[in-house]
Amino acid sequence: MKKHYFIFFFLFALINLSSFAQIALVEKANTKYNTYDFIDARKIYLKVVEKNYGSAEIYRKL
Repeated sequence: MKKHYFIFFFLFALINLSSFAQIALVEKANTKYNTYDFIDARKIYLKVVEKNYGSAEIYRKL
């Protein structure tokens, strides 16, 4: 039973860490976008979308 809890906790932590990484990339891209560095922002947004993390805001800025 402890093994199942450990596996569940590990998977849960892994999923949360990947979502935090995507959020950090979006924030970095937003900073570039807001400073009119559209080409670099687009590259970052495309990386985020390729990893299946998207929102209306990201698609609008692409």
